[in-house]
Amino acid sequence: MEALTTAEIDITDELNGHNLSIVACGLADKNYCYYRGPHSGGAIFVAFCGVAEKVFSPVDVRKFIDITMKCIQQFSLNHKIFIESFLEWNKNKYEWQENNMVANFGNSGKLKIEFEKVEDNFRIKNINFEGGK
Repeated sequence: MEALTTAEIDITDELNGHNLSIVACGLADKNYCYYRGPHSGGAIFVAFCGVAEKVFSPVDVRKFIDITMKCIQQFSLNHKIFIESFLEWNKNKYEWQENNMVANFGNSGKLKIEFEKVEDNFRIKNINFEGGK
């Protein structure tokens, strides 16, 4: 993990302050959040803990979709890796059917996500929620 121990690295669309902060907070031994603040050199990212546990609680399907859409619009990322990681964190079981994923949200229903390959990444082509009982 050289990028986390090197004093200076080249920033790209995928290797940026936000993504490095997310990784660093995820690897920490506690639940950390981060804040991006202004700095004369551009930005400073500060990690902190001690926030309410509900911040780290699993989300329902509507919040899952909302967060997903905001993240894929705001950040350059591989949608497939993001969705799989988010579902694992959210403790949702899922299965693959070729380029389609079906995630189980219990009594709320199932979330079907269709992916398409674009260059070296996968991006979401369609999201469809089938409500439960």
